[in-house]
Amino acid sequence: MNDYYIDEKKFDPELLRQLGRIDIISKVIVDGLKQGGRKSRRKGFSSEFSDYKPYVEGDDLRLLDWRLYARTEKLYVKRFEAETSLEILLLMDATASMAWRWEDSISKLEYSANLMAAIAGIHIQQQDQVGLLVYDADDMHHLPPRARNTQLDLIFSVLAGLKPGAADSFEILVNSLNEMKHHRGRIIICT
Repeated sequence: MNDYYIDEKKFDPELLRQLGRIDIISKVIVDGLKQGGRKSRRKGFSSEFSDYKPYVEGDDLRLLDWRLYARTEKLYVKRFEAETSLEILLLMDATASMAWRWEDSISKLEYSANLMAAIAGIHIQQQDQVGLLVYDADDMHHLPPRARNTQLDLIFSVLAGLKPGAADSFEILVNSLNEMKHHRGRIIICT
């Protein structure tokens, strides 16, 4: 086995289980398309009450707050927070410089792969959509953002098979990112 390949056993399941208890909190209210666990800019239906708005003809009568009407004699409609998922794209450097290691420690590539695996695991447990974009010695690997548990297996599989690529591969990766259609979200770069 090549010295640069990442051993799948290094993705410690116990560590990932412990990381699963970590919540990455977005300080920004997101505007995603898929339902998830984060506050959205959009109003919608959930159990989280947001505020009231004056009733206008055509509003859903089931949302009228009759107790508020009894106090104010004005019709108000309850509004609720919509919950959405955050789109995360993990962008990873797999250039030749990532093969560097200090004495008996793991390489920068192995360290980065473990970090990206942990970040992906945390976000998928939070119902966020996670994708991966990496260019190694063989090919460009692009996994579009998804929020399924199988996505985590795919990310682990790609990360486990990485080997350092050409010196200019990260530049190619960033240029290809500009050409891709992507929604508003977060890009996490590890280099």
